[in-house]
Amino acid sequence: MNRAGLFILACLSPSACVFDTSNLYQQELNPGISDGSPDSLGDSGIAPIDAPLGTPDANNNDAAEPPVDPCDESLTELVLCMQFEDTASATTLLDESQYSNNATVSNATFGAGQDGQALQTDGTFDSVISKSASLDTTDELTIEMWINPDRDVSDARWGLFDNNGQYGFFLANGNRLRCSTSGGPNVTTAGAVIAPLQWQHVACVYDGNSILLYVNGTEVASANGSGQMATNGTDGSTLAQNSPDGDEYHGRLDTLRVWNLARSRAELCAGANLACP
Repeated sequence: MNRAGLFILACLSPSACVFDTSNLYQQELNPGISDGSPDSLGDSGIAPIDAPLGTPDANNNDAAEPPVDPCDESLTELVLCMQFEDTASATTLLDESQYSNNATVSNATFGAGQDGQALQTDGTFDSVISKSASLDTTDELTIEMWINPDRDVSDARWGLFDNNGQYGFFLANGNRLRCSTSGGPNVTTAGAVIAPLQWQHVACVYDGNSILLYVNGTEVASANGSGQMATNGTDGSTLAQNSPDGDEYHGRLDTLRVWNLARSRAELCAGANLACP
């Protein structure tokens, strides 16, 4: 029952009831309209509909939580994080994790990203991240990113992220997805799972007992296998290509993250703001 109905019930005799319902009627039609003062029922004023986001409202409700930082430097397990927003230098891509695994690059261009700005490559891009102990994960691994290929994959493979001789994440011929480890298992999807000209979140996860591939939070392939990943590579790592060179990716790439642990499906979905069932 609405507030006007409560007033009617309270009035046994019409002559005994004199009140102005104009403002109340407006509030019933649009709860965002209020003078901010208590009404005749003793309720507090309704908060304006355009109360600033992230601040307490007129009823002192909790403030909205700030957005999660994809590159939170306090996360020691996050060993590489690139959002491609800082493009002050055309020769360096910044790693925003606490490890500063910056990439030295050439022929870098940028386009509209899944969120903000993205790295855009056309086959001439070249990159290298120097050999880093922080990227020498042995027991567990997660590589995740947003990709938007500009065509079907007709070559043998395109590199997404590769730590030469240790582990790598690739697109394979026929729009398939592949992840490989040296010392651990490898996995490739049986058929096409990647679509060109649209954004999709992809991830490779190795937990020490199996390796799994995800697209938009859905598992698309897995393989059992164990073993420690090698750490004796000397060429460093690359993004959007094979390490040390070749197999160049074509398209846009955004929010690249590498972890030295196995992230769960729920963590992948939450971290990428995916509405996973």
